[in-house]
Amino acid sequence: MYRYASYWVIQIYTTTGYGDIVAKSFGEMIMCIIIMIMSKMPVVFIMGHLTSTQTNKRVLQKAYEEKLETIKTYMKQERIPTKIQKRVMEFYSYRWNRTNGTDAENLFKDINTCLKTEILSSICENTLKNDQLFIEYPSPFLRELCTRMIIRCFPIGEFIYRKGDVGTGMYLLLIGDVKICEDSRGSKISQCLCAGTSFGHEFLMKRTLFKDTAIAENYVDVAILSKESFEAVGLLYPSIMRKLLKEASSL
Repeated sequence: MYRYASYWVIQIYTTTGYGDIVAKSFGEMIMCIIIMIMSKMPVVFIMGHLTSTQTNKRVLQKAYEEKLETIKTYMKQERIPTKIQKRVMEFYSYRWNRTNGTDAENLFKDINTCLKTEILSSICENTLKNDQLFIEYPSPFLRELCTRMIIRCFPIGEFIYRKGDVGTGMYLLLIGDVKICEDSRGSKISQCLCAGTSFGHEFLMKRTLFKDTAIAENYVDVAILSKESFEAVGLLYPSIMRKLLKEASSL
């Protein structure tokens, strides 16, 4: 009897409707109706959720495609070289695949400062601590530095900076690998950096020209701390800043 009861409930719940077991009494009919209604509710909920998700994704994708068309039109009108156009499109393609076009800088702008600090610290603080310049400094100072960082993504083979460009700050390598090259074209590799390392901290101290070239060996995410942001945090922590500058001069 229990086997038949289980079989009947599953049949009604899934609305298969073989018809080999039918309700004979009024009570059984009421039970069938209740089970049928209950079976439809999760199906309707799941279908509604999937439809809403797909609709939102299509809206985002349409807006992103319109932005790409605007960029394409502008580059053609300005006669931007084809190679540069290709690099631009590869960048936006990677950005869409990586984040669905989400702008990381504006993603958490509506949440409270403390929570935003926690989020950015969880992304950047451990990598920042790995740098010999920041390894011994207190967490509040490092957390404040993390809130001033800008996250950027680079597709395979894209230049992060080139030899001779003005150094604007320090880079934390969050995801991927970077080739450091001696020449501006990136043909003479001097070293390779992996995720969790940092480079360019000397540009926090003074604004000079890059002496090498950094290229994304694969898909790369970096957090950039500019010289201006570093100095702004230093005004909030003057004693730490004096100690840090003294140590930096000896490196």
